[in-house]
Amino acid sequence: MFGTRSARRVAIFAAGLIAVLGLTSAVQAATQDDFDLTVAPTSRNISPGSSSTFTITLTRQRWFNSSVTLTTSAPSGLSTSLTADAVNLGPGAATASSGLTVSVPPLFPGGAYTLTVTGSGGGATHSTTVQVVVPGVQVQLNPNSRNAVAGSNAVYQVKLTSIGGFSGRVGLSAPDGLLAGITATFVPATPTVPANGTTVVDLTIATVSAVPLGSYPFTVAASDGRVRGTVTGVLVIRSQATVSVSASPSSRVIAPGATASYALTVTRTGITGSASPTVSGIPVGATASLSPDPIPGSSAALNITTSASTPAGRYIVTVTVVVGSISSSTSVTLVVEQPGVPFDVGGPVGLTTLLAPGVTVPLNLSITNSNTVPVHVTALKVTIAGTDKAGCERENYTSTPYSGGGFTVAAGATDASLQQLGIPQTAWPTLTMIDLPTTNQDACKGAQVSLSYAGIADGGVTS
Repeated sequence: MFGTRSARRVAIFAAGLIAVLGLTSAVQAATQDDFDLTVAPTSRNISPGSSSTFTITLTRQRWFNSSVTLTTSAPSGLSTSLTADAVNLGPGAATASSGLTVSVPPLFPGGAYTLTVTGSGGGATHSTTVQVVVPGVQVQLNPNSRNAVAGSNAVYQVKLTSIGGFSGRVGLSAPDGLLAGITATFVPATPTVPANGTTVVDLTIATVSAVPLGSYPFTVAASDGRVRGTVTGVLVIRSQATVSVSASPSSRVIAPGATASYALTVTRTGITGSASPTVSGIPVGATASLSPDPIPGSSAALNITTSASTPAGRYIVTVTVVVGSISSSTSVTLVVEQPGVPFDVGGPVGLTTLLAPGVTVPLNLSITNSNTVPVHVTALKVTIAGTDKAGCERENYTSTPYSGGGFTVAAGATDASLQQLGIPQTAWPTLTMIDLPTTNQDACKGAQVSLSYAGIADGGVTS
């Protein structure tokens, strides 16, 4: 009996030992083929144009015994290198390490970038990540897109934010992508970005009236030569701006020493801002003034003040206004005349046509200007004084005045005919014998008609 019990106890103990040994074997099998993978430090600042090295550490777990291959994955533009791309772990080599060098190229955009390190071997694979912070400047545009009228200005705000502790003065480049003739202004032009802070810059894009309608993307860059940040914006030209200026009256006649006043009207469409005026064509001895100057609204007064020495004559004065990049011009006439300066009108030259009822003859009158200044003639009138025949009354005749727009007779001209002055015959004064069917007009046969002449020139000059 005793022997039987002992044998039974031995059998039970052996079975229990086998079970324990079996469990231990299973635990060993589950843990022996593994390793730990870490990288130190887990984050590091690396400036553009620089590099830095991390340490990769692999630790053997219990019975692991194998070579481990190391690989890295980095964002585009960042380069990596390993001092050892494979390490061995096993008996006598509980840990192994490799250096990981990360290089950042010059002017690489600032920001936080994640790199992945992976180790594979002995049937196990582990990965971990590290962060590379590249100091720089983040550029933002507000608004990102702006509508504008051709010829007007579009205003944006450029926000510059420090990344990774960057600080310093940066230069802002003119927007790349805009058409020729469009200019950009930054205020301030070289702002300072505080460490871990923000600064704001005003960007004004001045367009020209000739810019075609459409959408124009552009890029703004901020850089100090080491760091660089960019942002993309859009300028949309939806319509054309216009500016026009007009003047009233179109002509003034004054004597030397007097002032001529004109009312200006400025009209803007699709553009705002004051109009900057300029005046050209002012005669010698005269001055021009505008009120207000510049012109913030739609109205202004132009005063041209002459002096006693201002030469008599006819002057074309041009007023130009500019709003943004758009300009408009108008012209007025200024006539300076010496008051009371006479000129003479003489009888028709080369008149050979005989009058008869219903016949009209043009009168090629002559002009004499004995003055030392030109005379601008605006009217010529013919008056029928009578005839040398009894019974032939002046009611048998009618006349028409000069019908042109005015002409200039040079100083010192003597008996210059309308034909010589280049006046078309259709504008000459005329004399007509009226056809009166119910009236006996025989008394007018061989009659001589007496005529008188008068003229008017700018400034009220008459003769």
